[in-house]
Amino acid sequence: MNKNFLIIAGGLAVCSWIIVAGFQGVQSQKAQSIERQQVIALMAEKERETAKADARKRQEILLDYCLDDADDSYWSFMEKNGTGKRATGITASTHYWDTAKADKKTNVQNCYSRYPLE
Repeated sequence: MNKNFLIIAGGLAVCSWIIVAGFQGVQSQKAQSIERQQVIALMAEKERETAKADARKRQEILLDYCLDDADDSYWSFMEKNGTGKRATGITASTHYWDTAKADKKTNVQNCYSRYPLE
């Protein structure tokens, strides 16, 4: 009877150890899965932030080009309709200066509409 008891007790101990080890393995896998999901989520967030920063930088560059074009258009108009060059000074009637200023203002507003910085 002692032998049977020892065999049964030993069998139960082995079964208990297998169950506990299996449970710990499952828990470990769950923890690793959660960690993996957290890492993936952090990577995705970082990619979104990078894409957003890149998009803003593109908008800034395009806005700068547009504003430069508006300024160049202003001075080209004045050089065409006045006398002199922008580097040395331009002489023109008030009508041309007012027209150039109004056109530049419209062009600048269009730039900010076309390339808004959010």
